[in-house]
Amino acid sequence: MKTAFLFDLDGTITRQELLPIIAREGGLEQEIAVLTKATVSGLIPFEGSFKLRVKLLSDLDHNKINGILENADLYDEVCQFIQHNIDSSFIVTGNLSVWISGLAKRIGCECFCAEAEIWMKKISSIKKLLDKGSIPQILRKRGYDRIVAVGEGMNDVFMFLNADIGIAYGANPPACVKCYGCFKLCCFS
Repeated sequence: MKTAFLFDLDGTITRQELLPIIAREGGLEQEIAVLTKATVSGLIPFEGSFKLRVKLLSDLDHNKINGILENADLYDEVCQFIQHNIDSSFIVTGNLSVWISGLAKRIGCECFCAEAEIWMKKISSIKKLLDKGSIPQILRKRGYDRIVAVGEGMNDVFMFLNADIGIAYGANPPACVKCYGCFKLCCFS
């Protein structure tokens, strides 16, 4: 059986959320923290929250942000697993490729992410949001029989629901555990 392993990036591969790191660069820590907390806890839908957070951070030089995030602290065990399964591991993140391409290259596996329009080194708009729920279907078309999804936030719910095995990872498992039960979702801290 050919298995694909899908990993959320923020808080699953990285030891921290990445948008607060970007926010610190722009002096917007408090604003981004409030939006991130509300999003991770499921109070605000990811798509609307993400668009608002990108708008707040759009004036920052994306190349500088990419360089900062490239050095993010990673969970060694998760990265070792990815390295041992490099051809069947995938990053699935709502983050913009212009922010995380260096980090994705450092991790080494294929990355599915959102795309932005750039004008004068700044984000002018979001070209494509990532639908995490569509990635399991894309990988099934590539010949993967079993999909294992690992994440820690509400924006991972549709990836979990469309995978064969979903693992809610971390101290704050998504609210989907309460809403959908544990019919195929495992949670651990």
